[in-house]
Amino acid sequence: MVHMIKNRIVNNWIKENVIGEEDRELYEYGVEITVEYAINLFTTVLIVVIMQEIISGIFMYASFMMLRSYSGGVHAKSFKRCYLYSSMVILITLLLIRFNIISIWIYRGVGVVSCLYLWFTEPIASENKEVNEKEKRFFIKKEKNIIIYIVIISIVAFFMGFAKIEKGLESTLIIAFISCILARLKK
Repeated sequence: MVHMIKNRIVNNWIKENVIGEEDRELYEYGVEITVEYAINLFTTVLIVVIMQEIISGIFMYASFMMLRSYSGGVHAKSFKRCYLYSSMVILITLLLIRFNIISIWIYRGVGVVSCLYLWFTEPIASENKEVNEKEKRFFIKKEKNIIIYIVIISIVAFFMGFAKIEKGLESTLIIAFISCILARLKK
């Protein structure tokens, strides 16, 4: 489906002289990434609405998208796998939050461990996404800044009694932590 949409858009742009044939590959890649992101976002919104976890879902997804970009970890080899794994993780996390299956204190404890691990280890590259030293330094800085924001917002949510926001943010740290551990185990 993504392939078909990508080709249709890029072919139309070439036909309308918006881009040249020599730029086809670049634009196909950009359109493919955009379509994949849109599909993921739509599915996430759908899951969040069905689960009736809009606030925790928004905080979890927004922080997850930012942190995951810089923390590294396991990356699926194909969009289909990434889509399936991401959707499952979001669904399971929101089920845990919605039905209060795990105590807030367990979330906090595992969240602190996850935060410390992410803070004191370098972002882990996967076999599908290697990074050079310059990128690694940039990623470390960005990752730490995002962790600081997540921790600050979590503390504010704690003092204001917004446990679902806190759980959504701590879920981000936990998922990133698990992804990094899995990537290390794969190596």
